[in-house]
Amino acid sequence: MGARKPKKSAETMVSLAEVTQKLVPLAKEVKEQSKRHIGLISTTRLAIIASEIQRLLDLWASNDTSVRRVNGRVVPPKRPV
Repeated sequence: MGARKPKKSAETMVSLAEVTQKLVPLAKEVKEQSKRHIGLISTTRLAIIASEIQRLLDLWASNDTSVRRVNGRVVPPKRPV
């Protein structure tokens, strides 16, 4: 019997270093906002952070054919009922 070829995964791999480098600063900003008085929280800044996270997810999933995309956005898979 010959050696089997490893299966090619359809999933895109993102390095832990890249995920950490991109998401840790965003998480720190969210924590900083959460420590502020309710009247001083910047909803604009939180919206910018959310947009940046969405952009990163879209970027990381751009080459993954198993990800369903709607209007250029990553859509989480539906849960079985």
